[in-house]
Parts: sequence; structure tokens; C-alpha cells
Amino acid sequence: SVTTTAEMIAIAVTPSAATAPCPACGRRSDRVHARYRRTLADLAVGARRVVLVVTARKFRCPHAGCPRRLFCERLTGAADAHAQTTTRLAHLHRLL
Repeated sequence: SVTTTAEMIAIAVTPSAATAPCPACGRRSDRVHARYRRTLADLAVGARRVVLVVTARKFRCPHAGCPRRLFCERLTGAADAHAQTTTRLAHLHRLL
């Protein structure tokens, strides 16, 4: 969904992949443990700032020997792990 105000455009998104790979062992999991909200700043549109509100998931690793029992799905191509901005905005910041 999209919400607009005079100063901001907020876009609510949810990743649609059925599974996610564990960052520690690489095994794919479809066992969703929880959901959480992540907010990412994106490139502005005109004078309006753009914010992505992502409802991401935490998964359980299916491998019993993996050191990570829970992991968060990655937003590959859109944002780095733990980032508060999109990859596009981070690139612009580095250029400046």
C-alpha cells in the first residue's frame, strides 16, 4: 500500500519469497518464526522523502547443527543487513 502526504511517500511492502537461506549454513527454510517491521529511507521523489515500510520475517534454521537458530530474511538488492537506507540511497551518500 502507498500513503502520501505533502512531505512524504510511505510504501508498505512484504517480501514474497516462500523460503529464505540461512546466512550461517546456507540451508533454505520455510519455517517462519515471527514477523517484524523495518523502515528504510529511499531516494526522494521531487520534494517528498520516500520511506519503505517492510514487514520482514524471521525464520528458524532447519539444520540442527547450525549455530544460528533464528535468522532474518535478507532484502538482497534492496538493502544491506541492518541498513536504515536502501542500496540506492546508500550509493548516493557515498558519491556525495
